Amino acid sequence: AVRLDTSVDARVAAAAAGADDNNDDDEDDDKATPPPPRTVLVVDDSPMTRLLLARMARSLGYVVHEASDGAAAVAAMRERAFDAVTMDLQMPVLDGRGALKTIRALEDAAAVPHEQWIIACSGSIVDDDTDELTALGFDGVLGKPFTLDRLRDALEPSTWRGGLEESSELQRFVSSMSRSTELAVIASMGPDRS
Repeated sequence: AVRLDTSVDARVAAAAAGADDNNDDDEDDDKATPPPPRTVLVVDDSPMTRLLLARMARSLGYVVHEASDGAAAVAAMRERAFDAVTMDLQMPVLDGRGALKTIRALEDAAAVPHEQWIIACSGSIVDDDTDELTALGFDGVLGKPFTLDRLRDALEPSTWRGGLEESSELQRFVSSMSRSTELAVIASMGPDRS
């Protein structure tokens, strides 16, 4: 014979009844609040690279903020938290390595909202640089040519996707959408703009 724990059923019923008593016929309470959109700070001194990365990140559903050098990035991160940051390595005023060092020091001093996910971006990254950059404190490395899939992988590491069980149909949809979106972004840039 299976013995049911009626005390759990009773507590669930009581909680449901209590929720109904406090409802006051306010239908807005029943609606789930959607999560806020994810944000990315694109830091690069090249307006064309910022434009490309910003369009690609928007196509992935991110709200994009931009900075043209490391000092502007540090100032932006003092003001608000970002879900991810793409950081060019070679910039005037304060380069990517210097900005990273400053940001990590601010995180240690709790002077920024939370630990930032920072991706090193550069056209001159080679395989040997990856180890050096991650040892410095970068969370990811993204070299040129930028593609939508590589940007997605850098912005959304597997730890962020942990626990999601995607169907093969959904994976096919996302893959096909990504390629067409990538082609649309490249086409919108016009000829000879890479």
